Amino acid sequence: SQFFGNQGPEYYLSWTGDAHKISGRHALSFGGGFIRDSYFADHTAGGMCFGTTQTAFGPGTGSSLASFLLGLPLDADRQAGNTGGNLLFHNYSWYFQDTFRISSRLTLNMGLRWDYISPPSETPGFGTFDFNTGKYFWSATNPITGAAANIRSGLVPPDYNGWQPRLGIAYALTPKTAVRSSFGIFDEIFGGDQQVYTGGRANWPFAFNQTLGGLNPTLPTAFLLDPFSGPPVGSSTPSCCGQEENVQTGSSRQPYVEEWSFSLQRQLTPSTMVEGDYMGSHGVRLEGQVLDNQALSPGTNSYTLRQLWPTTPPYIMNGFNEFMSWYDGMSLKLEKHYSRNLSLLLTYTWSKAMDESDSLGNGGDYSEPDYNATRYNINSFKSPAEFDVRNIFNAAYTYDLPGKTGYRWADAALANWELSGIVSYGSGIPFVALLSTDNENIGVVSGRISEFPNLICNPSAGFVPTAKEWFNTSCYQLPTFGTVGNAGRHALFSDPIANWDAALVKRWPFGESRAVEFRAEFFNFLNGSTFDPPADKLGSTTFGTVSTTNRQPGRQIQFSLKVHF
Repeated sequence: SQFFGNQGPEYYLSWTGDAHKISGRHALSFGGGFIRDSYFADHTAGGMCFGTTQTAFGPGTGSSLASFLLGLPLDADRQAGNTGGNLLFHNYSWYFQDTFRISSRLTLNMGLRWDYISPPSETPGFGTFDFNTGKYFWSATNPITGAAANIRSGLVPPDYNGWQPRLGIAYALTPKTAVRSSFGIFDEIFGGDQQVYTGGRANWPFAFNQTLGGLNPTLPTAFLLDPFSGPPVGSSTPSCCGQEENVQTGSSRQPYVEEWSFSLQRQLTPSTMVEGDYMGSHGVRLEGQVLDNQALSPGTNSYTLRQLWPTTPPYIMNGFNEFMSWYDGMSLKLEKHYSRNLSLLLTYTWSKAMDESDSLGNGGDYSEPDYNATRYNINSFKSPAEFDVRNIFNAAYTYDLPGKTGYRWADAALANWELSGIVSYGSGIPFVALLSTDNENIGVVSGRISEFPNLICNPSAGFVPTAKEWFNTSCYQLPTFGTVGNAGRHALFSDPIANWDAALVKRWPFGESRAVEFRAEFFNFLNGSTFDPPADKLGSTTFGTVSTTNRQPGRQIQFSLKVHF
């Protein structure tokens, strides 16, 4: 089999204009910009499978490899038509900002920005099914039937609501103590649009899928080079595909994030500063995928009897901008600028990131399966984000070893040595227990999971994790067929990570500003290891078992010689 999905080549043309004016205690900034972004997108798949039937002489005989060597497939799949297309976006923006120095101790920063990105102009066009109306749309002349477009180019109407106010305050409590606070709204202009408009490139009527099954049951009739008989012929009626594009106005608005912060800075000595910060954010109408047109409710009868549109199989809906995110974080920082041969930076952050969908959870990281919400169970997907690392500590240091003797040959061996490195710690990352089967009996989308088991006890309470069983697997049970599991996107956490990257540097200066430098660098100096999240599909023989350590690679050492001049 083969899969071909790409984005590119991409051409990016931008122009910006900015102006600044100082008037009394006001520092005014204003300007705008224009971006033209065009790229080629393609999304096609196809292939053949080989079985034992084609080379069998009786029960229990035959070989898939032999069938392949003879070029006799069992089934074949292809996508015909024009699966590729060119997309063109236009982005316009302008901003105004006033930095108002009210007094020597108080500064106020006020601003407003507006961004607009157009729905794409696409060639040759898009085809997609709309769940809300049950209609099939195409945005250019139908190449199969000749019918005119029945939806605008770009599928969705323009969104002109890109207003983004900003406010910041800085106040000097004392000559050595400062307080800062801010609030702003930030639009997500180019965040996921390319994924949205790439996933449905192979849709009818501009492209369509053809599948043949049960080939060569007796005498060979279909062969490896071309198992299809004749050119592809598209159906005159819409045929649904694996991924569709959202065309509903209410759920396709531009995503944005609200952010706010507060910080306190204090100078302790001429070379030492301490800082405490709080930052929060709320993502609104974030872009994501949902599994769509599944049954309206679980049940034990045929799921098609409970579908809103039973003649259309379940599919992946792209561009469903109805997800939320939440973040709160506090950090402490101690910074010592270089003095007495030492510079030091210590930081600690505690944070909590929550969301309903993120790219890590849907990207199969750490061998986890892809999972998505349906439009009916988004609330059960609110959970710690896949990148939610609660505790992070970093210590970066540089220390020049005192070894100068004043003697040229002795200094060549003893002077100008430096130790540096970064010591870091991060708590474990979240993972979630899932069901790999359609236990709710609502219809499936190939390769995607949307269902959870029942949770009957706390899988971490009083349990000592091991690589064989990272959590108490008996706390999860298979729900009764045709019912919803109660676990939801209930997060468990993997192994924390501790790491030390170290370097040893020696310099031999010559002349006024030249030097030869030798560096020995050790990544993961102690050669530590960190367990990845365990297998998390209930029913699998490996459920709860850790099998990889990809989060922290083994020790790596490199040497280099540099000449500075």
